[in-house]
Amino acid sequence: MKRLVFLFALCFAFLPVSAQNSVQNRINSVTIDVVLDSLGGADITEIWDVEINKQSNTEWYLAKYSLGPGTLSGLNVCDTLTGEVFQQQESWDTGLTRAQKKGKCGIVDKGSSGYELCWGVGENGRHVWMVRYRFDNLMTAFTD
Repeated sequence: MKRLVFLFALCFAFLPVSAQNSVQNRINSVTIDVVLDSLGGADITEIWDVEINKQSNTEWYLAKYSLGPGTLSGLNVCDTLTGEVFQQQESWDTGLTRAQKKGKCGIVDKGSSGYELCWGVGENGRHVWMVRYRFDNLMTAFTD
């Protein structure tokens, strides 16, 4: 019985450490605004209000897969809380550190699978990212 009580107490002794390590990132809200043009393209603005709590996260990315003939371009990201405008990179390197990705953004072209819109998360805490990009061939016309 003493061993059982000891094991039970030992489990509770490590509970706060385990709970602290399981802190996850949180998405408070997402707003998406799409403005279509007469050629079937769209200018898209997404606003992501998030809490970054995991030190292991180096970037945030939006997977845009199965787009058919659609293409994405013109990625712009800014943190509306700090006013920081992210520098667009020619190619995005997922292997960089958090510090190396801070204040930078880029598009990963996955070929026929689609795209990933990526940017560095910067410091832990609350961020409100405004993400803008162009989606060409969003709408398609059919003759039948």
